[in-house]
Amino acid sequence: MPVWLLVLACPIGMGLMMFFMMRGMKHERHEDMPSKQRAATPGEDVARLEREKQALEQKIARLKSVESAPEKGAAREPKHRESQT
Repeated sequence: MPVWLLVLACPIGMGLMMFFMMRGMKHERHEDMPSKQRAATPGEDVARLEREKQALEQKIARLKSVESAPEKGAAREPKHRESQT
């Protein structure tokens, strides 16, 4: 087998791999986008972000109240035995 064929095999293989990977990424990008996506006006964006902010603030408050409330029937943390070595 000629040496030049072996030398060209690596770059050609890498080029083909890059081509097919880029081709696959284009298909994934199109599948993620909604088919009938319209541009939102700035007012709609602000309203949507305000709703998201309010929902997140409620979730944070709920999690903080659960975290700060003592659990009913929770046992004290067990004391670790010190090794006597």
